[in-house]
Amino acid sequence: MNNSNQGRFLMKVAIVEDDHRYRELLKEILESQPLFDVVIASDSMEHFLWDARDIQQLDVALLDIELPGMNGIRGATMIRDRWPDTDVVMLTIYENWDYIFKALQAGASGYLLKSSPLDELITTLLLLREGGAAMTPQIAMKVVKHFHPERQVTREEESDLTSRQKEVVAAILDGLSYKEIADRLCVSIGTIHSHIKRIYRKLNVHSKGDIYRLGDRIL
Repeated sequence: MNNSNQGRFLMKVAIVEDDHRYRELLKEILESQPLFDVVIASDSMEHFLWDARDIQQLDVALLDIELPGMNGIRGATMIRDRWPDTDVVMLTIYENWDYIFKALQAGASGYLLKSSPLDELITTLLLLREGGAAMTPQIAMKVVKHFHPERQVTREEESDLTSRQKEVVAAILDGLSYKEIADRLCVSIGTIHSHIKRIYRKLNVHSKGDIYRLGDRIL
């Protein structure tokens, strides 16, 4: 690999996917790009945790939700506990927003349908690399319900969305594009994506007490 592509800008990627053909396809696509280094590709969380026991740096993990053995939701919590700065992207066949939302509560930074074009995967990873994330109206609605003002919370500063984060979610629910949201709020599109990623992080903090129980029984 060219030395100019090495260093802190090279994203170290893990893949946990039980479908051999899809796993190899993901690996091939990422390894064809100069910005990504696939450091491990496993067929289950159990194998991944063993094979990755000596890995110190991991920038992003592509994680199938419906894995054999330990499911992806529980796996996301373990990855975030072991590598707190790692972005987890959930891979799923179905648009099951309940599963995807539980994965975000478990610490995921994004999600991608397996039917999506592969260039969308690259776009998602580059967005995470820049400190941002994306959100659909379906997830925005679940975020609103989760952070309802009548919910009982123990640490308000960690649980409530800021006024700007609420504006971003409201704009997504209104069906605005990211550019339209940025124009409405007089900020850059990158700032909108950064707000979304912080919402996901806050969602994880708020939900952490329940996620181990949920992760074992959700699938």
